[in-house]
Amino acid sequence: MIVSEVMTRGAAVVAPDSSLFDAARLMRDHGIGAVPVVDEGLVVGILTDRDIVVRAIAEKTPDIPVRKIMSKAICCVGPDEDIKVAEKIMARERIHRLPVVRSGELLGIVTLGDIAAGARREASAHEVLADVTPPVNHRALH
Repeated sequence: MIVSEVMTRGAAVVAPDSSLFDAARLMRDHGIGAVPVVDEGLVVGILTDRDIVVRAIAEKTPDIPVRKIMSKAICCVGPDEDIKVAEKIMARERIHRLPVVRSGELLGIVTLGDIAAGARREASAHEVLADVTPPVNHRALH
């Protein structure tokens, strides 16, 4: 199964000059914990709820632009990558979500939950096929 089969398309995004207040409201309204930062169509970072708490609120600087606290060194994955590769990247980097990009442009987001749901669907499909595919009678073939 590949990333494009399980990713969430049309992800909410913020611009680098957006305020943290606006980014936090966007996260709240969409029920998400991270938002890609996009500038002129290209992913330039990611902002997480943890970034807001640890880098802004704890430092008593909540009214600053996203670019001041976003993570700039981000991992991304391509839409045609196997979901196992995305899962390994997330495990290695200890993150829960990856922007899905092609030539730097955001296509969507893939999360650990998306991967788990995709794996469950794939396992269910294999179970259904096993149930409907009759066993091969090897004696009849000889």
